[in-house]
Amino acid sequence: MTSPGDRGSRDVQTTGGDSNIDGTAAGSARTVSTGISACRITCSATEPSARMQEMLCAEAAERSNDIATYRAFYRRIRQMKQDNLAYLSAARQAGKTIFGFGAPVKGNTMLNYFGVGTDFIDCLVEKNTMRKGLYSPGMHIPVVIEDELNEPPNIYYVLAWNFKTEILKNNRQLLDRGVEFYFPVNPKEAGE
Repeated sequence: MTSPGDRGSRDVQTTGGDSNIDGTAAGSARTVSTGISACRITCSATEPSARMQEMLCAEAAERSNDIATYRAFYRRIRQMKQDNLAYLSAARQAGKTIFGFGAPVKGNTMLNYFGVGTDFIDCLVEKNTMRKGLYSPGMHIPVVIEDELNEPPNIYYVLAWNFKTEILKNNRQLLDRGVEFYFPVNPKEAGE
């Protein structure tokens, strides 16, 4: 499996002259990093490579082919949704302003699944000026450029949670002013 920090692709090939139309060796495994672990395996009559054997063992250890693994994952995500909606509802009822911090694909996927739109988040704040005037897909939350904000919100709902350390480090002055940075994934670790 590709580790979360792994970037790019790796081809692992077996011995032998057989190859597939895409150039991978028959019986090889190729991991492709897209920010999420992904794998393409091509099969043939040749013996699996050592890397493919390693990947199959990792799948077995992680119970990747067991429906119980996916049911447990669903329960965790459902609970995360409930926790996030409760947090956002309480913050709104308390009169807090909430801006989304960043607009990455994974964050927008989460917003859509959670059903979080402009009823909770006023806008998504971005550094990338190419996104000025755009809206998030699905929930249609307006994107504004960070430099154009007059005042920060009470809460930044951080959609790029995988950059927590850097975000907290780079926004120390906002934290010192009392702006909360809420990380919807592993929120109990926020404020580190």
